[in-house]
Amino acid sequence: GNMVVDMRNLVTMKEFAPVIFDATHSVQMPTAENGKTGGDSSMVPHLAKAAAAIGVDGFFFETHFDQTVALSDGPNMLKMKDLDKLIKKIKKIKKRKSVIFRRFNIIIILFSLIIVNIFCSKSELPENPQKKLKYQQYTKI
Repeated sequence: GNMVVDMRNLVTMKEFAPVIFDATHSVQMPTAENGKTGGDSSMVPHLAKAAAAIGVDGFFFETHFDQTVALSDGPNMLKMKDLDKLIKKIKKIKKRKSVIFRRFNIIIILFSLIIVNIFCSKSELPENPQKKLKYQQYTKI
């Protein structure tokens, strides 16, 4: 029993509320271990990084000093020694995503200005002073 984690749903849920991604329960394998829930903790970093790239608002990780003696969810847990490294990678992804998003917005604004300049000469602008002012503000960027 593999579970399917459909990342498209994270995008949809973000439209309604902040989203916390539960990376460790996402790798559960129900009834994989003789009637007990198993899991594949090696997949936790991959799913967490994908969720970070989508832009979730936070993460939930189960961890333990020794997963083999955990009373539940041991096979899903992230090793304590790997938690800090994963958090640093997530922060790096979120920071990179933020920079890319800002660059993308600047490119869109510049492209829009080029289109306006190609298709509208200043003499063709509407006489409405508010629209004229808005055009002048964008051309100063």
